[in-house]
Amino acid sequence: MLSGNSLHNREWIYIIRDVVAPLFDECYVHEYAHWDSGKPLIDLDYELAELKLKYRGEDHDYAIFAKSIGSVLAVKAIATGALKPRCALFVGLPVRSFKDNGQEFVDWLQQIDVPLVFMQNDEDPYGSHEEVKEFLAAATKVKPYVLVKLPGKTHDYDHTELLFNAMNVLSHG
Repeated sequence: MLSGNSLHNREWIYIIRDVVAPLFDECYVHEYAHWDSGKPLIDLDYELAELKLKYRGEDHDYAIFAKSIGSVLAVKAIATGALKPRCALFVGLPVRSFKDNGQEFVDWLQQIDVPLVFMQNDEDPYGSHEEVKEFLAAATKVKPYVLVKLPGKTHDYDHTELLFNAMNVLSHG
């Protein structure tokens, strides 16, 4: 489980972990180093290296749940072989922050060959559902994916029942 950048996401990801935990034998929440160091932003390369150490690119029978920058980290990790999940659920894709690395993100997406589900609040300030829909449609080589519109005007994803159901369907067919 990979959370969003902000420290307030630390508590949130553990709430979501507790919600989806009955679906799995175990749930691993990756803690970002910048949460403890006080730095404002995630270091994607550092966190990717940490994930490589933990999983060593081995195939595991697991699913990824990620929010916002955690989705970016997950996509990069899957594309580079650091993570090899059977599926992934991403919420709050921050497409408005892709100005500089949007093509790089698309390139990573195009390398992924696992089922992907994106869930986006209708009016998320980091990218509305419509913006995410257009972004993913423009990435024409991206494998089939599902995009689900959620009600909301924030970057918060507290739809615990919907997240549980989506994770259940995605990871257990």
